[in-house]
Amino acid sequence: MVQAQNKVRKGWRFLQANLGRSRPATSEIPTFRTGPHDVILLQEPYTVDGSLTGTKLGWRAVYAQGGKTAILVSNPALDVVELVKTVNIVGVQVSDRTLSVAVFSIYFPPSSDKAELVAQLSATLEGIKSSCILIGGDINMRHPLWGPEVKDHRSSDEGLPFVDFIIKHSLNIWNDPKSDPTFDTTRVKIVDIRGLMSLSRLQLSISRLIRGM
Repeated sequence: MVQAQNKVRKGWRFLQANLGRSRPATSEIPTFRTGPHDVILLQEPYTVDGSLTGTKLGWRAVYAQGGKTAILVSNPALDVVELVKTVNIVGVQVSDRTLSVAVFSIYFPPSSDKAELVAQLSATLEGIKSSCILIGGDINMRHPLWGPEVKDHRSSDEGLPFVDFIIKHSLNIWNDPKSDPTFDTTRVKIVDIRGLMSLSRLQLSISRLIRGM
């Protein structure tokens, strides 16, 4: 049954989630209610002594020691090549017989130099030749282009470096500011950056490529 849902003709299923360093949340990934997912983009996963834990046996995981982001690939039919692996940015090239996508999971902590992290991500994209790019993550930067609509302490101007990055690399924003929150606490519900995609030479339709975002 799982193999049938992983067939390429039905598309690849993606999940992006900030787990808040929660062990129970990490353990729920293999059985998440909208799954199964082929590629999982995580921010703030649960770790022990800086190492990623709680992932299912047989899944391929790309994660930097002490990192704040990870990519898991559960579909054995997909080829995975590591592109970048840092504390805040992880990238892989995911391919099958018909499609190859550069996939990135990113996390920009609230107290970080976000302009510098945006510059690092931009330099990484400039160094690859993939015509199809997917980015999912939590950047802790506010802007009307991606939400949330609820006002908080962050200025919309804070997101301008990321807006410039989107324009520079001809990316499309797939966020819906009115969608369910990707980060939920007792104080606030936040919509993170869910998917940015370069469509310059993409031959497949959006609905075929992304079904779980």
